[in-house]
Amino acid sequence: YMDNDQKAERIIRTTGGIALLRDETKEAGHLHIIGRDDLSRTRAYDTPRRDIKDMSGPDSLFTVVVDHQPGALDEAEDNGADLILCGHTHGGQIWPMNIVTGLMYDIDYGFGCYGGMSAIVTSGFGTWGPRMRIGTQSEIVIIDIIGTAEGEDRI
Repeated sequence: YMDNDQKAERIIRTTGGIALLRDETKEAGHLHIIGRDDLSRTRAYDTPRRDIKDMSGPDSLFTVVVDHQPGALDEAEDNGADLILCGHTHGGQIWPMNIVTGLMYDIDYGFGCYGGMSAIVTSGFGTWGPRMRIGTQSEIVIIDIIGTAEGEDRI
């Protein structure tokens, strides 16, 4: 939708070792992972995304929602997600855009709680639009999810 997404999807799906989740789910150990299709893609192709409730898994599994944009925090939290991972805001990428993204999203960067759900929104690894960053940094976030003897998970 922006630069031959069908070719990129074909490469990812045939390379091996990478699970591309486009409105799909995957269970891995005690995790139920919900990968949302990007909202921008659904606008470009005029196709709706699947609802999170239709992709929810067993309550016994720790549910992680991966969504490019942090605009559906309420939908994820309402449908039992324990953690949502997002990135789209780029931490503003170019100052003063962080002010705009702060107005657009409840959590536009960093770690936060949204109801009973944890949320992590990264500034991302790369760039969009102009190939530069001013006032933000590229980042890769490492997340440890630790299960306890009582069955409660913590991040």
